[in-house]
Amino acid sequence: MLDEPQPSVLKRKLSVGQSAPVAPGVDLRSFRASFPRAAQKDLGLRVSVTEAADSFVDLDGLDGLVDGHDFVGLLVGPNGRAGLVVLSVSLLGAVVGQRMTGQVPPPSGERKPTRIDAEMARGCIDRALAEFETAFDGVGNAGWAKGFRYDGYIADTRLIRFSLPEARFRVLRLTLDIADGTRSGTITLALPEVAAQKSAPAKAGADTDWAGAMRSNVMVAEVQVDAVLARLKLPLRQLMNLQVGQVLHLPNQALSAVRLEASEGTVVATGRLGQSRGDRAVRIELGAPPIEKGAPEKDAPVISTDIAVSQ
Repeated sequence: MLDEPQPSVLKRKLSVGQSAPVAPGVDLRSFRASFPRAAQKDLGLRVSVTEAADSFVDLDGLDGLVDGHDFVGLLVGPNGRAGLVVLSVSLLGAVVGQRMTGQVPPPSGERKPTRIDAEMARGCIDRALAEFETAFDGVGNAGWAKGFRYDGYIADTRLIRFSLPEARFRVLRLTLDIADGTRSGTITLALPEVAAQKSAPAKAGADTDWAGAMRSNVMVAEVQVDAVLARLKLPLRQLMNLQVGQVLHLPNQALSAVRLEASEGTVVATGRLGQSRGDRAVRIELGAPPIEKGAPEKDAPVISTDIAVSQ
């Protein structure tokens, strides 16, 4: 994965929608200590902080915190509050490499994060949030940072604004030295202010206008849908040794039980695999029973992988 952009680019991203600078306090100091501690405990990964920044952005400003193929994780907290954690390309590569091999690989080509990457990063993210929350025990005005946990990743950054409330967000950002200079990277935490949750009664007309505007924007948004024939669980050793031409056997019902899945594996329809004008196609079956998303096994030494078919 590629090295991080120059600091000037990072500062420009962080300045989008930013209010007046915030004086460093217990919040930034606690986060500065919590992620390196979590990375060491969860992965045995050596991380040190070279720069830390604290700011506020509104919902529109969150787009400016994400660059290229950064990993964007959705966080959920008390009372339906939601926030983000953003791992830079280089940091995600270090986390995944350390999890799989016990070593941080050198920077390589940039690629889009996958569901497997998300599962590899989940433990470190949750531990960092827990470490961060522990620092606020006994602090009366720290409710904004408590109770958040990882709830999946956002594959399309255009959906960020539809996953979060209209609020002002506290943004804590760390620039990191990873594995004694092997890589550099960033992690960004964005959580809504508690005060932003207050709501005033709205007029019926305003509610109607908002709902209409929401529909007109959401319904034209592009959403990637995957046609999934089957999922296989393979030992990690076998997955790492897959070769061109190797045959993986699919279930007999794979062609007649194709699942159309949106982000995070949500099943939107089922159908049968076929052809249309020489191209592969899926015939949607109405009234098909919903297929539940399988829960991950806690201690299984296997990796779930998708088999992609293209023409």
